[in-house]
Amino acid sequence: MTAPQKPSGNLWRFTETPPLTGEENMRWDTDQLALLSANEAPPIFRLFSFSGPTITYGRLQKHDDVKKVAPPDWPLVQRPTAGGIVLHQHDLCLSLCWRRGTAPLPTSVKDVYGWIHHVVQGVLLPQIDSRMAACCDTPKSITSFDQRQCFKEPVGYDILVGTEKIVGGALAVTKNACLYQGSIQTFSIPDLNKKLHHAFTRALTL
Repeated sequence: MTAPQKPSGNLWRFTETPPLTGEENMRWDTDQLALLSANEAPPIFRLFSFSGPTITYGRLQKHDDVKKVAPPDWPLVQRPTAGGIVLHQHDLCLSLCWRRGTAPLPTSVKDVYGWIHHVVQGVLLPQIDSRMAACCDTPKSITSFDQRQCFKEPVGYDILVGTEKIVGGALAVTKNACLYQGSIQTFSIPDLNKKLHHAFTRALTL
């Protein structure tokens, strides 16, 4: 895993927003990606949740296909990031947005998932016996991509408990910036948001 030298003045912002609708949450991150792409804001880490049951789906999926497998009456919103269908109800979400080349994030996009999920797993491990999926031990999906559900089909660097996926994420990459959006499908750890905030503050600023 390669990482650039940390530039001086690399000041990350850290925030936790109140529960928002799906549209509001996706607009929040999309706006940050635009600002970072234009070099008009410093990198940011955010914790967030949804104000009610919501489905998000990847930017390459289609609303009508997702609706066929969605629970009735759950609002659907498209993410700016890729990946599959995610059900948000009792999860805690996080996003990171940064200029490409910003330390300490890896310069190689394919290494970003592993770096971020390693920090998350460090928070979970004391209380949850989890493991990170290797790229070679996740079976090839047999589900149509248009209706693929993120947490039913693990991929490399996802965090698992046994065979159950509990942490996954997706990326959007522009010429100048990256956005990661992830979901932790458990609230069984007391003060999880505070522990994640502390862990990422250390990982991103020390």
